This record gives sequence, structure tokens and C-alpha cells, in this order.
Amino acid sequence: MTSLFDVDGGRSLLKESIALARESSDEWCLGSSLQSLAMTFIMHDEHGDARPLLDEAIAIGRKRGNRYWEASHGFCLCILAWTASDFRAMVAAA
Repeated sequence: MTSLFDVDGGRSLLKESIALARESSDEWCLGSSLQSLAMTFIMHDEHGDARPLLDEAIAIGRKRGNRYWEASHGFCLCILAWTASDFRAMVAAA
């Protein structure tokens, strides 16, 4: 919720969460935090910063067999394509 109302503060917390997850080898926390951080960039049209985070998160999700992350990844890719008016990419991501 913090990232919705205080983007910089929310991003700072998410980056800290990512660092702690990496340090403790907590893949679930890492993938979730990466996706959440990516969404803050997507919602502020900073797509170049979002894509590498999404790519890392989906790699973790696929390794873990997490279908929710697979769906969330597709949703994020659709948003990226939609805001870029790339409708072929949007259909491919859906």
C-alpha cells in the first residue's frame, strides 16, 4: 500500500525486501517483491525499469511452478504492450 501513496518510500521498502530475500535465499519473497516493484514502475510509465524485474520474477515463478505469478506476469506484459499501443504484443501476452 505504501507504494501507491508514497512511490519513493514504497520502492525503497521493496528494494530492501529484495535485498533481504536474496540474502536469505527466500525465492517466494524475492519473486513477489520483484513483481511489486515492477508494478510501481509500470503504473508510472517507467517501463524500461519494469521489464528486467518482471523477467527475473517470472523465471522464479516458473521454476517454482507458481501459476499465479505466470498470470500476473501476463497481465503486466499486457499493460506494457497496451500503453505502448503494441496490440500484437498484448494479444501474445494474454
